[in-house]
Formats: sequence, C-alpha cells, structure tokens
Amino acid sequence: MLNILIDENILLAEQVFSHLGRVKLINGRIITNRTLGNADILIVRSITNVNEKLLKNSKVKFVGSATIGFEHIDLDYLRKNKIFFCNAPGSNSYSVAEYVITALLSLAVKYNFRLSDKSIGIIGHGNVGKKVDTFCRAFKMKVLLNDPPLKKLTGNLKYLPLRNILKTDIISLHVPLNKKGRYKTHHLLNKNNLNKINQNSVIVNTSRGSVINTGDFLETSKIKKLMSVLDVWENEPNINKVLLNHVDIGTAHIAGYSIDGKLNGTKQIYSELCKYLKEKNIWHLNKTKSKNKIIKFKQENTLEESIYNIIKKVYDINYDNTLLKKSGVSNNNVFDKLRKDYRERREFNNYTILINKKFKNEINILKKLRFNIKTF
Repeated sequence: MLNILIDENILLAEQVFSHLGRVKLINGRIITNRTLGNADILIVRSITNVNEKLLKNSKVKFVGSATIGFEHIDLDYLRKNKIFFCNAPGSNSYSVAEYVITALLSLAVKYNFRLSDKSIGIIGHGNVGKKVDTFCRAFKMKVLLNDPPLKKLTGNLKYLPLRNILKTDIISLHVPLNKKGRYKTHHLLNKNNLNKINQNSVIVNTSRGSVINTGDFLETSKIKKLMSVLDVWENEPNINKVLLNHVDIGTAHIAGYSIDGKLNGTKQIYSELCKYLKEKNIWHLNKTKSKNKIIKFKQENTLEESIYNIIKKVYDINYDNTLLKKSGVSNNNVFDKLRKDYRERREFNNYTILINKKFKNEINILKKLRFNIKTF
C-alpha cells in the first residue's frame, strides 16, 4: 500500500485520499526529510518548501501542491529526479477576488468614497486578476492592467507599463513571487516605486508578502497616508506587528480560504493523483455543496453601503481583521492557528438575493459578483 503524507490543513484530505493509500496528516511547517519517512506521495501547501533538502534519498515520486502558486517548489529538482508535480491553478481564485472586492467596499464605506470615481491598477492578470477585473468593472471603475509576461506572450496593448499602474487610485497585487529574472516580483513595491504612488492611494496585497518591501512600505505609507489591505506578509508566520497595526485591514493569509476554494484544491490534486496511479476517480465535488441561502436586499444611502451590507452577511472581512489584530501575533503559532481554525466561509454563488426588480443597477452588479437573484 502506498504511503501518502498530506498537510493537515488540506480540506477532507483523509476522507478523499484514503482509498488510494495509507494517509498520514502532518503540520506543513514541520515536514522535513526525516518526517517524510516512507512517503511515496507528498501533498503540501505553500508553507512547505519542496526541494533537494526535503526530498533527497526519499521514496517520493509524486508531489501535489493544493495552491495556485508554486514558488515553494524546486521544479528543476523534481524534473531531474523524475518526480511528478501538479498544483491547483485557479482553485481559490474566486475566493481571493471576493476578498478583494469586499475589502474595497469596506474602505469605500469607511472613508465615504464611490468606487465608480476610482481607478484601479491590477498587477497580474491571471486567474485571480481577471476575476478582480470583472468585479471592479461591475462598479464602473476604471481598470488598468499590468502583466509583463502576458504582454510578451500576447502582444496585447491593454497591458500597460508599471509606471501607469502606480498612478491609479488603487493598486491590487496578483503576481507570483519571482526572486530573480526578467519578471522579478520580489520587492516590486520598493522605495523607488512606492515614491511614485499618489497620496491617499489604496494598496491591496493578496499575492505574496515579499512582493512588498515592508520597511519601505511602512515609511512611505505614513508619509503619503496610504490606505492598505494586506492578507500576506513578509516572513510569515513571523509578521511585522508595527505593519499589522498600521494597515486598515490585515488578515492571516486567508483570502483564498473559502470552503469552495479549498475543496477545489483538494479535488484538483486528487484527480491528478488518480490519473498518475491509473485509479478510478470516485470522489465528486458536488457531494459537498451547501444549501442555497436567501438574503433580502435593503437599499442604503450609497450603492457601496447597499452591496457591502449584503456581502457582510456572507463574509465579514473586518471580523478577520479584528481577529488577527487582537491576537497580537505573540508567536508564530498564533498566525498558523488562525489559519488552521478558520471558520466556514462560502463563496457568493452559494447565496440568493431577494430584491425588488426596480433596482436594476444593483441586480446587474450582484449578478456579476455571482450572486443568484430572485426578484419580486
């Protein structure tokens, strides 16, 4: 029987993978060459670095990462040693995009501005960036895009230079962490680039913490009175407490933590493993769908308030913000515990909005956010 070692935070791991082998669950931060033991299959998240140091002289021949990104994986080493690799692109992209639009609505209500008056620069137009693009356009925001690899691949002129993006009212980061090379994103927002950003701009980072230089950001943010939403941090789980207390919204790397996103990740890795082992795929995602919940629409003073009050009944982002800030992040375990014990959160398409058909603009926006609509 195959031995399958899986990060304990991968949803339904034991239930889903147990018919394929002997499953052992483990804290992803303590997976080492020694703890691998006799594992044939390794399934991780982004907190586990998979490289020669981890895998040398092990039996592992299949590595799956239930994540969108794969910068924690040494792909060259896996290729050289004929170790199969797969990840879960797009699995939690709606979850992250919903987090972003929720954060923007929260700030709009808090600081009393209209999203339609704002421009947003989206850096990285992949699975998440495209969805953020769609959501923002639903509110008639001016959307500018930057994605150098896609610009080179497609030649599409809609992908603008970074200097254009830095002048928008809101900047949202959706890039992988590349530490070197032509498309380096490590410390993309450094002192030089941060100095080009306008006063009172909004910075949103749900990609990787090290895309922003923490010291430079703290300094510039105070001078330029930037609003900020950070879900990812340099040196996680040992995050900068000064920065945490400075940001408007700070959360424990949970933007992609919807139940739906987690299940998608589990399903994608499971399907790839079944193919690899030539085993029958017997687990179906629709077994875990939630019952549709109905929320009644109520018109508020502004469009932003009206939509935000609907979303708060689905996902209260400020609850996550308060939870992390009150925790004080006294030690590394606190950050990880917030992630491990994260509450159930479902995506917008699991809910139906009961709304008077006269609210045509609101209905159009809610549909684009993937809510189901029932009019009267």
